[in-house]
Amino acid sequence: MMKAMAKVRRDGVMAEVPAEQTVPGDIVVVDAGDRVPADGRIILAATLQIEEGALTGESVAVEKDTGFISRHDVGLGDRLNMAFMNTNVTRGHGEILVTTTGMGSEVGHIAHMLSGAGGRLDPGRAARRRPRQILVRADAGRPRRGPHRRIARQSPRRERPHRQPGPARARIGTARVRAGLVRSGG
Repeated sequence: MMKAMAKVRRDGVMAEVPAEQTVPGDIVVVDAGDRVPADGRIILAATLQIEEGALTGESVAVEKDTGFISRHDVGLGDRLNMAFMNTNVTRGHGEILVTTTGMGSEVGHIAHMLSGAGGRLDPGRAARRRPRQILVRADAGRPRRGPHRRIARQSPRRERPHRQPGPARARIGTARVRAGLVRSGG
């Protein structure tokens, strides 16, 4: 696996460092094709577009700028002056002042919420993990003589719960229907 690198300006000097070594206060330079290494405020944007679909669910890249947002309760998708960790730059050039990294970032908040689920599964996964029931027809070995022909089945109310019908009982029931001892349902 390739190590994610970030172009960082520290003390006026450009350096390429591993993405996990960025710290708040660094200025990260991003271009098309780069991955944003940390959350931060955009301080320079030249036709900068970032694809944030993993965080916001939007299907297209968002045009970013350096404008000021006066409200404090703005959702992730409307923070046009912010860049978020692990999002991809699709177009342009920008510089980002890093504000949060790691588990303090928006992606870190999502990871924290997922880890706090306590091992609970969503309903779809839980259903897939339940034991599956296999249904077997009692007349599986006998060719059918027509769509109207059925096997007489005992109603579930009369069946004892501790005694499940096994293969031998199914064969006996089929033989009784063939012999005409029991009427077939119809």
